[in-house]
Amino acid sequence: MANITNNRLNAGLTPAQINAVKTSIQNMYTQLPMLLGLTTYERIAHPKINVANKAFTEDAINAIANNSDMLPGYLDAAPMKTDLQLFTQLDELTALVIAYFLPRQRLGYLVQVSCTTA
Repeated sequence: MANITNNRLNAGLTPAQINAVKTSIQNMYTQLPMLLGLTTYERIAHPKINVANKAFTEDAINAIANNSDMLPGYLDAAPMKTDLQLFTQLDELTALVIAYFLPRQRLGYLVQVSCTTA
């Protein structure tokens, strides 16, 4: 059990800070509306780009773009490029969020401290 008298965090948030964080979160929802709205089935059923298959996706896009005359007309590289670009952009944003919150498990630590000191 941790030492109860060892309070390494003695902080609070003002209502203005809480509102600023809530506004920032709402701004993320506003700026990224395409991330909302998929059903669980759609998330499972649709093909995905991820770290494991990113190289394959890039190769497939190049193959479709370079050999469009030999492939069915419904295979269009432009929307695939757009999706890959979105994946790359969101991957960068995800890395920033992870770099901020996970190294010291900041958010979890704050929640844990607030629960144990209340």
